[in-house]
Amino acid sequence: MAGNVTFTDEIDRTLSTTRPDIMPMVWDNITTDIPLFHHMAEEKKIRSGGAYLEGTVLKEIPSAVGAGPTSAAITPVYLDPATRFRYAWKNIYVPFKIPGIDIRKNKGANRIVDIIGLSLDAVEAGMTEALGGTTLGIWGPAANDEGNASVLTSLLNLIKSAGNATGTTGNLTRTAAWWRNSTGTAITDFGTNGLTRWREAMFNAKRGNDLPDVVVTNQTQYLNFLNTLQANFRYNLPVEYRLSSRRSVDIGGDDVGFHRAIVLEDANAQADVARFINTRYLFLVTDEDAYFTILPFVSMIAQGEDAVASAALCMLNVIATNLLRQGVVTGGDTD
Repeated sequence: MAGNVTFTDEIDRTLSTTRPDIMPMVWDNITTDIPLFHHMAEEKKIRSGGAYLEGTVLKEIPSAVGAGPTSAAITPVYLDPATRFRYAWKNIYVPFKIPGIDIRKNKGANRIVDIIGLSLDAVEAGMTEALGGTTLGIWGPAANDEGNASVLTSLLNLIKSAGNATGTTGNLTRTAAWWRNSTGTAITDFGTNGLTRWREAMFNAKRGNDLPDVVVTNQTQYLNFLNTLQANFRYNLPVEYRLSSRRSVDIGGDDVGFHRAIVLEDANAQADVARFINTRYLFLVTDEDAYFTILPFVSMIAQGEDAVASAALCMLNVIATNLLRQGVVTGGDTD
């Protein structure tokens, strides 16, 4: 019939016209299942990056600071106050195919929308596992820095629980004290000294009034933290109308705090470790053109398959501009 187009063209046209509406929703669904990314999105800690993810880090404060009488000698000293960190873009993708038989069975007025929806559901699950997981994502191995374009610079590299003075992060060696996270004394068991060690880790990473604003740990330590807190409820009367009218108080994830920091539980977090993150200096950077992109569909006939194929792409990375403002404490899974 004249005017007909191939399924590949049709699905591409549908995506191109609906992408501005679909992609933000897909990205929201992905980040909702990655607690730290969700918090960063809510607090606008996601930034757009340039060709390279680099910047200046202050590494030396003048040591020859003093005072004296007018006759005192003043000796200038050479300064080496700053250097450059440099992170790499990481390209995380989820490839997928739609079998030809599924295309032919996809009938009715909403046929394209149905098959796109089902495909995006699967892609969302795959991308969530990749970005928030322990292989390619934020909980990946501590050794991964900028040599692998397909693995994020993970929290295990940025905020090391062991060997924080070894290796590189952002292409800078961590042997210098100004380019490594602080480490707290290990917790023996959470009920005995867990809160004390958490406070030490929090204030070890403090500079002026600038404290970490997020604590991320696994479920075991998160529950130990909750169990150690006193279960007291304090409130003032009259109760705010929106609460008194419902006669209830909602307790959500963001209601659990520690010295003004939000405490987040992540099922993929490293066992026995709590990380104290200052998101002023540690954040997610994305590429505007590949924030979450569905690539054009292509026919697989030439490869001997009755299918069309595409891939979802995220070009992003997690970077830290000041490691000294991040902290860590271990041992908290014991209670």
